Amino acid sequence: MATQHIVGRVVNVKRSSYDLFNALSNIRNFEHYIPADKREMVTIGEDYATVTYQGVELGAKLVEKVPFSRIVIGDLDGKPFPFTFAIIMEEQFDGTTNVHLELDAELNVMMKMLLGNKLQGVIDKITDQLEAAANGQMPTM
Repeated sequence: MATQHIVGRVVNVKRSSYDLFNALSNIRNFEHYIPADKREMVTIGEDYATVTYQGVELGAKLVEKVPFSRIVIGDLDGKPFPFTFAIIMEEQFDGTTNVHLELDAELNVMMKMLLGNKLQGVIDKITDQLEAAANGQMPTM
């Protein structure tokens, strides 16, 4: 397996790193974004989330929190593949925060063929949603 490293663009949001960290470091804060008809498939705790789809359970958990600068989410038991997803925050002097995302994924040949070229698009979409939400707009799914 080879590690695929993907870095998202840097966005500036009109929130302090304190506010962002507190909002993003508790997985339960994302519960209200799950469509009502999908909630029965999802289990959320303070530091983990699992989704059961067609009998397959996938999950992620918080693996590292560095107050006001970094949150790292990782896979649960290597499913669907080993990965880490980092949210990196750097507060600016004007009270705004620069944020970017990084994904490291261990993909076997089959997964790389299926997902490899799509992962940058996923990171870009998440970046867009994070930027919109942090700047007071409702994210679109």
